[in-house]
Amino acid sequence: MSKNYYCFGDVVLVNIPWLERGTGRPLSKVRPAVVVSREHLNDQGRYIVLPISSKPAKGDDVLVSDWETVGPEKPSKRQL
Repeated sequence: MSKNYYCFGDVVLVNIPWLERGTGRPLSKVRPAVVVSREHLNDQGRYIVLPISSKPAKGDDVLVSDWETVGPEKPSKRQL
């Protein structure tokens, strides 16, 4: 079985965990994310990703300008 290899800037689907507000119960959803790690980590099968969200941009968020070509269903931003 071959392993997947991703490069800086690739958009991938990952399981994003969070804690439910109020109860603290762990939850997760599969969501798009952008790979921000470089080759020295990726070559080891280790990746750093940032989630992509369609919520309005604020603060240090970076809008994804070519979102139609990378897969999200609507305009998105990378959360920093």
